[in-house]
This record gives sequence, structure tokens and C-alpha cells, in this order.
Amino acid sequence: MKRSHRLIRQAMQEVQEATRPQLRELTGLSLVAVNSAVDELCRSGELHPGSLIASGGGRPVRVYHYNKLHR
Repeated sequence: MKRSHRLIRQAMQEVQEATRPQLRELTGLSLVAVNSAVDELCRSGELHPGSLIASGGGRPVRVYHYNKLHR
């Protein structure tokens, strides 16, 4: 398992939902690494994309939810 996936998984297990910028802050990973890991974890069903929220400037950001039932 890639380090980025492990760090994203650990962060999401703790917080249950987060945006990509929040995951970058929580893990210390680059935004590119976060984007890649989130995309792969969504494809596997471990993360689920949620709604878009205002980002406080610029484009809205999507909230991702951790799927506790994923195996």
C-alpha cells in the first residue's frame, strides 16, 4: 500500500469527512499526492464523494466521506 493511501486512510478514519485541502493539511502530503490517493480510494469504494461547499475564495470544494463498511 502506498504511503499516501495509508496517511489518507488514517486521517479519514479519524475525522470521517474532509475536503482535499483539509486532507493535505492533516497528512502533510502534497495536493497532487492527495488528489491521486483520494481518486483511487473513491474508485475502490473506501471514500465517497459528498456535496460541494464554499471554499471561502475561489471554486467550491467537495467533501469526502469515509466508508466504515469498506473491506
